[in-house]
Amino acid sequence: MNSVDLYIKAEMSISITKDNVSIGDFSKIYCQDKTIKNHVSTLKIANRNQAKEGYIAISLLEVIQEINNNYPNVKVISVGAPDILVHFQKVKPQSKTLNFLKLTFICLLAFLGSAYAIISYNTDVNASDTFVMLYKLFMGSYPSGPSILQLSYCIGLPSGVILYFNHLAHKNLSSDPSPLEVQMRTYEQEVNTALITTEGRKGKEIDVD
Repeated sequence: MNSVDLYIKAEMSISITKDNVSIGDFSKIYCQDKTIKNHVSTLKIANRNQAKEGYIAISLLEVIQEINNNYPNVKVISVGAPDILVHFQKVKPQSKTLNFLKLTFICLLAFLGSAYAIISYNTDVNASDTFVMLYKLFMGSYPSGPSILQLSYCIGLPSGVILYFNHLAHKNLSSDPSPLEVQMRTYEQEVNTALITTEGRKGKEIDVD
């Protein structure tokens, strides 16, 4: 029988609420034989009971072995992650009031923290006296009250933050990811890699014998 090529692109990390994990849950599959493709996507690899800490690591070799056990004539070609981290989540009822309170608390915490950081920075560099000296340098006299420098600083500071983080309300100012998004994705990848490595060292990763 002629060999059939099957391409599999596995994700590095997924979150599911089901009890059983199928190949199709964490990967995209391409095969000219649609019957094989559809069946492979339903093959079970792991279940919730195997996840003692709420997550489990699966080696792609185990996935390939499971496919070959069902289809010996299939040649599996991986174009994705070599290991998959599956997070099992419990379905919890969503409370709009609780979510609103959480959002309010986070916004208040971020606002107060940012305000404290800005005030501390301005105090540390003595920004108030700096504005007075700059005004005296260019205008020849001391300001009698808040000057154009303070006003420009108050407008420029939040404007710069908005432009830097590339967000205004629910809209992006450009198609580029913000520096915060880049750092969050980098952090997420490093955490997933660390968890997979830990599971492998503990011998808890689902892998071939």
